[in-house]
Amino acid sequence: MKKKYFKFLLFLILCFSVRVISQTCGGSFGAPIFVEDFGRVNNSYQTVSPALVSPAFTNYIYSSVMPPSDGYYTISNTTEYLPWGWQKSLDHTNDPSGTYGNMLVVNADYTPGEFYRRRVSNLCSNQIYRFSAWILNIHRAGSNMIKPNVTFQIRSTTGAILGSISTGILAEENGEVWKNFYLDFRSDPASSEVDVVLINNAAGGIGNDLAIDDISFSPCGPSTFITATLGNLFTTGVCDNSQSFILTAQMSSNTFQNVNFIWQKSTDGGNTWVNLTGATSNPNITIPAGSYQNNDQFRFIVGESTNINLTSCRVMSGVSTVKINGYPNAPSNRSFSFCKNSTATLTIPENNILWYTSATGGIGSINTPIIDTSVVGIKDFWITQTVNGCESARAKITVNILDNPSAPVVSSYEFCQNSTASSLSAVGTDLKWYTSSTGGIGNTIAPIPNTSIAGDFSFWVTQTVNGCESERAEVKVKILQAPFSTVLKDTSICDGENIVLDVGTGFIAEWQTIPPVVSQTLQVSSPGKYSVKLTDSKGCVAIQTVDITPGITPIITQVKSGEDFLEILAENGNPPYLYSLDNVNWQTSNIFKNLDAGIYQIYVKSQSNSCTAVATSAVLFIPNAFTPNHDGYNDVWRVSNIEFFSKVKLKIFDKFGNQVFMAEDVLKFNWNGLYNGRLLPSGTYWYVMEIDGHYTRTGWILLKNR
Repeated sequence: MKKKYFKFLLFLILCFSVRVISQTCGGSFGAPIFVEDFGRVNNSYQTVSPALVSPAFTNYIYSSVMPPSDGYYTISNTTEYLPWGWQKSLDHTNDPSGTYGNMLVVNADYTPGEFYRRRVSNLCSNQIYRFSAWILNIHRAGSNMIKPNVTFQIRSTTGAILGSISTGILAEENGEVWKNFYLDFRSDPASSEVDVVLINNAAGGIGNDLAIDDISFSPCGPSTFITATLGNLFTTGVCDNSQSFILTAQMSSNTFQNVNFIWQKSTDGGNTWVNLTGATSNPNITIPAGSYQNNDQFRFIVGESTNINLTSCRVMSGVSTVKINGYPNAPSNRSFSFCKNSTATLTIPENNILWYTSATGGIGSINTPIIDTSVVGIKDFWITQTVNGCESARAKITVNILDNPSAPVVSSYEFCQNSTASSLSAVGTDLKWYTSSTGGIGNTIAPIPNTSIAGDFSFWVTQTVNGCESERAEVKVKILQAPFSTVLKDTSICDGENIVLDVGTGFIAEWQTIPPVVSQTLQVSSPGKYSVKLTDSKGCVAIQTVDITPGITPIITQVKSGEDFLEILAENGNPPYLYSLDNVNWQTSNIFKNLDAGIYQIYVKSQSNSCTAVATSAVLFIPNAFTPNHDGYNDVWRVSNIEFFSKVKLKIFDKFGNQVFMAEDVLKFNWNGLYNGRLLPSGTYWYVMEIDGHYTRTGWILLKNR
């Protein structure tokens, strides 16, 4: 019997469904004409509430305890029943604090079919409404039970289906997941009542347990919005309420046969609304200047002219809120001072600044003016700031171009080399010192010149008055050369000798002896370091020291003698040397030329002292011809002054290289032209003469025997 009833019910549903014309709500709604939230209790432990009452109806059996069995229902503020694996969920309604909202909890029957019906009255004929309900599968995730599947229907009182929507299979969820389903329908033109019908599409048994909450009806209309002739009134805002404007009711489509409007205004954030017009077909309303304030709200009610005054038959537009920004405060008056010929930048902290060249009138510029600092004087500008499109009053900006001060008064400085210099000074205010004529960073501490190096140096200084820095004035500094005697030099002294130290002219000389001696010269007799304080004509003072070392007498190691020269070789002592043949006239060369044959006294001393070495040597006379003809004249070849040397050797050779004479005794340095007792023929012969074993003289001899 249940199966036949179920098939017949499905047949009726299909038959009625084919006659349903789909209706669409544009997005505007009126006040709900019906809300079923199943009430609330004040104590959380009061789990079950009383059964449904008319006009609600169900063919399920009411259960006064949790949980309801198959085919039963209850009104409860919780869905939790752990033995059955029901999750804990509160109702969907946003309940007031301290209350606990109820919901319809259903344990579906084994046989699919209707389980809830309610008649809703006071509908306007031929009006689009939106039906909405919330549903919850109360089984925990993973319980793998029969899943709910519910159809929501709106039927006329004659049973015609005006709208229908199915949830499909509702899977279990982790946690409390309420799902909303809604449908739009047009009311029966012949009746002001409809029935809300909920049908269970799934079999009962293990599972198919659900909760229903917040069933509602609201009148629905096309999408609506408001436009205003005063641009930005509801967006970025206007500056004041000095302008009137026109509001126009706009709709995405007109679903009404004879549309009417009622304009409303709220001054308390939408808590209360006051009608500005009665029902009218005119979508426009003029709002006078001065009659509105910031945050005032406007909306319009739209509906059929015949029933616009019924709350169940009309919809309301969205709310448009007036935004009056007001005028921002004017920026602060400011003054800027810049020095002549400096780079001037006007920095204003406010944003969206407009610049003016007069206190009133003119057109503002977003560009910061470029300041000409070449001319001294005051220049005024005015600025405003703009916030949300509203421009403030003007503030005055004063720019003062100050003349630069003159350079400080300076002097030139002279310091002696290596003296203690004082800090430089100048006459001026807030001085800054520089080491170059341009660039660099000024120092407030006056420099102290470095006197270690003589020469001309420069520093530069500025003064700053009222924040303006003058040009640089050059401060010249001369470091005078310390006095120094080029005459006074290191030297040496021989034993028993007195020498005179001389500083030359141009100084006041004070020898640092005990006691001190003020004199150009100082006679000393012993080696040591001698210091003198020199003061020049400019008052500069320096201490100069000479080193007098012990003198060493040179050693004459060799004298090379020729027919007209002497060459002296010496060592030790204090070279370089001076050479003399008379101890009066001295020369730096160690060779004496163009000398006559004879015996010479030789003197050698250092250029730095008078320690002198003495030696004797001779200039030889070597004849190059003789006539051994026994006439008593030039019969013997003889070397004059050879006897001065202690070690000599003489060899004579003929033109064929045959040795014809040899002597190693200076007393026998006489050749009479004989060889083996026989006079040699006339001709040229050659001699080789070794003197003192370290140098050799060679030459030719002409022998002429007739």
